[in-house]
Amino acid sequence: DTSRAHSMIIVKVQRRNTLTGRVKESDLFVTDFAGFEMAGNAPPDRTIQETKIGQKSFSALSNVIKALIEGNTHIPYRDSKLTSLLKSAFGGNCRTTLLIT
Repeated sequence: DTSRAHSMIIVKVQRRNTLTGRVKESDLFVTDFAGFEMAGNAPPDRTIQETKIGQKSFSALSNVIKALIEGNTHIPYRDSKLTSLLKSAFGGNCRTTLLIT
């Protein structure tokens, strides 16, 4: 199959201290970014269109990371659906780990 799409699973975890009643909430984002390794098997027009969509998402993600590193007051989370969904992972009170394989 040559279809390309990003996949994301968001797991929301809630932990309650039975003595104090205090609740801690956490979100775990597992994201699989679309790859382009099988582009040779797809019809050329489909490959070009999917590549453009993937590049737009990666470009938006790159712009968000760059803005955060530079300490900009405006972070362009709304430039793509991907960055909108990942907003709390980059801009919230969190720990973020990126694993690239």
